[in-house]
Amino acid sequence: FTAVDTSSMDVYLVIQYTFYVTTSISLACSVHVILAATFGSLWGPGLALLGPTGSVSKAYYALKQEQGHIRQAFVMMIATFLFQCVCLFWILDGDKDVTTLALLGTSI
Repeated sequence: FTAVDTSSMDVYLVIQYTFYVTTSISLACSVHVILAATFGSLWGPGLALLGPTGSVSKAYYALKQEQGHIRQAFVMMIATFLFQCVCLFWILDGDKDVTTLALLGTSI
């Protein structure tokens, strides 16, 4: 997080820490989505085609169950990325008065 150096800026600490937290959550969710989707697309067809009798339905229900987790992580990733971008805009703007008005305008 050294790319966003706020030591010389007049920025609220809440905005800084919100930026750090949303960046971490967004990164973690994106890695989870990529890994879960990759593993599902690689192992699902192998289980369905090469497994014992009944493995097609077993693979289908397992992938269907994972679909919900992947969708939730994807939505969380998009939402936290949005908040990350908004916080970064406020940090780079550097004016506390404008940040307060922008926060009030966004919340309405």
